[in-house]
Amino acid sequence: PFRRTYPKPRSSRGLLKREEKEEPREEISFIDVSPDFWGYEAIKSLSSKGIINGYKDGSFMPDNSITRAEFGKIVFTAFKLHADIPNPIQFADVNEKEWYYDCLASLSAIGILKGEDGKIFPDREITREEAATLIKRCVDAVNSELKAQRESSPFIDADEISDYAKENVDILYRAGVINGDGTGRFCPKDNLSRGEASAMVYNVLNIIGGEIL
Repeated sequence: PFRRTYPKPRSSRGLLKREEKEEPREEISFIDVSPDFWGYEAIKSLSSKGIINGYKDGSFMPDNSITRAEFGKIVFTAFKLHADIPNPIQFADVNEKEWYYDCLASLSAIGILKGEDGKIFPDREITREEAATLIKRCVDAVNSELKAQRESSPFIDADEISDYAKENVDILYRAGVINGDGTGRFCPKDNLSRGEASAMVYNVLNIIGGEIL
């Protein structure tokens, strides 16, 4: 079966915003992520910085889908985002006692994560086009920029990308953050996997890392 490809990551350099660079945690290994796995470096790097975590049994499950709340927590941690929230966020499906409340509340206050019909759908799997849009909004939120490294995306399913996500997907592709699959498709409506989420965040942080220290 084909797998989606990602640009070769640039050399890793300061990935934290505003705060002093943290000492890396003890290297973490997962029983289902071997050194020859395509997303090994991304998963290894982000897990060592506490940006992503695995499961209690020692697995990472890179092919599993990831929810909007889980991806929100990853970008919230990766970009060191925080906002003063004077009032509780008004979403019918988010309880203040949930583990993801603080990060989703901050993302919502900043304008990165948006709801629909009074809901934010934290437990719904996030799609590839939604993830690309959140990444672009995070880059904007830290006043950084993704400079084009190549021509616009040649995806053969570009007409399937939602209007709100078209520019975001194109910018991330031209900057070298994302690629499509082995057939030339972006598969915008497909659920993002945990491995793909790691690669996307790792790539964008390596590209703009020096600018958000």
